[in-house]
Amino acid sequence: MKRTPRIITVVLTGGPCGGKSTAERLLHAHAWPAGWQVVFVEESATALIKAGVTRESCGEQYAFQCRVIERQLVREQDALELARQSDSDTVVVFDRGVPDSDAYLAPAEYRQALATYGMTPESALLRYDVVFHLVTCAIGAEDHYETTGNAARRETLAQAAAVDARHAASWSAHPRLVTLRNGQGFDAKMDALIEYIQGLMRS
Repeated sequence: MKRTPRIITVVLTGGPCGGKSTAERLLHAHAWPAGWQVVFVEESATALIKAGVTRESCGEQYAFQCRVIERQLVREQDALELARQSDSDTVVVFDRGVPDSDAYLAPAEYRQALATYGMTPESALLRYDVVFHLVTCAIGAEDHYETTGNAARRETLAQAAAVDARHAASWSAHPRLVTLRNGQGFDAKMDALIEYIQGLMRS
């Protein structure tokens, strides 16, 4: 009888310039235990913005975030289907998840947007096994904050810190939220992420 592959879903969240892009490269390059693979899913909002679909083009933030959620759900379904068809155990890593839209909407708007897709704030959180909040360099590593690495990044230091706080609040009720700060240096932050994911694989 064929063994059902194990699938772990992981979200990387946080404010701009928190290390998500570097984490993606490290996750792809890292040598994982035999039988494991890592599938990475690009951030839906950034993909839309690069394609010219912005808050301005949608006319309002609510309409844009509905587009983000819709795209996110499709990408999640595709990634999970790919993982289920594989013979390998898989860690599916999402660059942000559905609850990140909560950071840009009023509570009633967020609930309304989720209801459109048959979700509640609680069920949206529980779509993912573990969430890593990579704190923006604008908090604790200000000298390393920059906006050139992402075409969709426009925030000042103060704005980046505020965005980071909103994303932290959006995920605060998740049962497995891991916050990775900047106090010990960027390499230590990335090492902690890799070590935690390795622990998930071994558990």
